[in-house]
Amino acid sequence: MIKSHGNNPVQNHRTDLVTILLVDDEADILTFIGYNLKKEGFRVLVANNGYEAIDQAKKNHPDLILLDVMMPALGGIETCLRLRNIPELSDTIIAFMSARSQIHSQLAGYDAGGDDYIVKPISPQQLIKRIKGLLNKNGVAG
Repeated sequence: MIKSHGNNPVQNHRTDLVTILLVDDEADILTFIGYNLKKEGFRVLVANNGYEAIDQAKKNHPDLILLDVMMPALGGIETCLRLRNIPELSDTIIAFMSARSQIHSQLAGYDAGGDDYIVKPISPQQLIKRIKGLLNKNGVAG
């Protein structure tokens, strides 16, 4: 089980900090969510679009990717499909995060290989619980 209180680091089984790649084209979302994830002890990387996300993921091998669905250039669904086709990233946990709550959008996220679909807005506390649940379920930290 993942345990973290305040600034205590959250570690994966490699004893590294658990790394989350946060992908969104809105700077205020990156700042707000990034702050809350860092406060919980996660290492946070950011990307502004799908192309940057793929590049960051290849370089840093994050434990979890929080991926916005609606982004210019390369959207979240296509980004997820591309990430799933990269062998060293195919098992990376991917959670979509979007204001689109329609069932067809959520199903498209799961069909693309997403592990979860989180509807915005969401409280930081709920988001942290969802992230920790995904990490625990997938045996990333403990």
